[in-house]
Amino acid sequence: MGILFSQGDMDNLKYLYSEVSYYRKFFALQVYFEEKYNIENCGEVIMTPEIITDLKSKVSAILDYQQTHSLERTKEFASQNFPDDNGFFAFEQNYDRYYFKGLNDLMDDIEKWEELSLNENEALIYTCWY
Repeated sequence: MGILFSQGDMDNLKYLYSEVSYYRKFFALQVYFEEKYNIENCGEVIMTPEIITDLKSKVSAILDYQQTHSLERTKEFASQNFPDDNGFFAFEQNYDRYYFKGLNDLMDDIEKWEELSLNENEALIYTCWY
């Protein structure tokens, strides 16, 4: 049985869930959550400070490594530390400009997440739909 909401109630619902970041085809991020938190399609993981710190550590290590090493060595380092596994998506592993753009975008977003002031009734949540 569903619940019937007025238009005013529907307008207010948008404030209960708001998209903070969006990633399209950044498979490494999904692989991270699948392997570490056993998340399934449409599952949710609350982004604790520990998760954010872990992601930041992994991403910054790869971006720092990239500054002083060849692309081939960086790809190898990335595959060991933040894999872009083909898994469900059935694409080959690519450590190309899209992978590194995803890392840079994620690092920018992590810095924004760290600045958020959430109250006790709010949380950052990771979810994926595929």
